[in-house]
Amino acid sequence: MNKKEMIRLSLIISFVGIIALNLGIANYNAPNIDISELDSSMIGEYVKVCGDAESPQYGSTFTSFNLKTNQSNVKVITFDSVNVVSKKSYCVEGRVEFYKGDLEILLEKINEERN
Repeated sequence: MNKKEMIRLSLIISFVGIIALNLGIANYNAPNIDISELDSSMIGEYVKVCGDAESPQYGSTFTSFNLKTNQSNVKVITFDSVNVVSKKSYCVEGRVEFYKGDLEILLEKINEERN
């Protein structure tokens, strides 16, 4: 195998690998966690939680709201513009973070929950 063929083969394998990674990421489903199960051992993990939105706050650079179930709640924050309606049920995906003594979800994806 000459140098030109090796370069061509390397590029093809790299391209196939990048496509496989993108497909894997697109099909990744975050584990669905009950809000009451969130704890400090999950900091940095990507999770999905569902509940009712309460107390939405809209700042110039962020949106935040509480996501609540019967037993627990967690603050959700995003630095994108998101319209959240109080008392509506949502499922959110994002990273568990620790900020000012509390756990929160750094929002990456939000969907209105269908009951």
